[in-house]
Amino acid sequence: MTMEERWRGPWRGRWIWDHAPEEAFWWKSTGTEAHSVLLRHTFTVAEVPQDLPVRVTCDSRYELYLNGGFVGRGPIRSEPEHLGWDEHDLAPHLTDGQNVVVALCHYYGQPGPWWLPAAPLGTLGRGSFCLETSADATIEILTDDSWRSADAGRDTAGESGMHSFPPEVVDGRRLPQDLHDPDADETAWAAAVVLAGRGHGTVLDRPPAAPYMTPLRRPIPAMTRSFLEPLILDLDIPVQAELTNGPVTTWA
Repeated sequence: MTMEERWRGPWRGRWIWDHAPEEAFWWKSTGTEAHSVLLRHTFTVAEVPQDLPVRVTCDSRYELYLNGGFVGRGPIRSEPEHLGWDEHDLAPHLTDGQNVVVALCHYYGQPGPWWLPAAPLGTLGRGSFCLETSADATIEILTDDSWRSADAGRDTAGESGMHSFPPEVVDGRRLPQDLHDPDADETAWAAAVVLAGRGHGTVLDRPPAAPYMTPLRRPIPAMTRSFLEPLILDLDIPVQAELTNGPVTTWA
């Protein structure tokens, strides 16, 4: 089955987030603050399939994990009307029994060098995430209000510049314990909220939905990533200055 055949038709997964912003329309915005969220879902696998394709999109960026393994990130740069979506295969990270998928999502809020905000409509346009397995998959995973949400422990410092977005400040103390443990206690996690575009007599809670009218599949390969390990320089040089503890001052 080709990718075009697999993903023919409207999405079945629904737009979700950790909260529903005040309803807005194109000419009436209700805030554009940056916001990060963790979204989590557990499911049971009786037998690991050979492949388990999913398609994923987010306004503005996501990182997807399954059982702690990194699956992928996206979407690519695009006009808001043509919000990009990605296909990933979950099978390499699946195990028999209980599994957990986690999405780290971030909404940029303010326009920057590689992202533009969508015109708000209903509760869409200020951060959202959507994921689904294909209709013929042996395991069904769809974003809906059965997912859980939690604070991502991330804030931004300063404002967007000509070449980058503000630096991200991560507070590990705010991160949930056992985030990638499928058997972790989820009682402290709030239920995810379903979002929808509302207007002209329609209510659309899944793609395609205004302001994301024509989602487009990623046309280029996914970016790679590499880890830089910390290095210790042990030199006999007198200290002439101390670094500040303030992230904004450090990056200025």
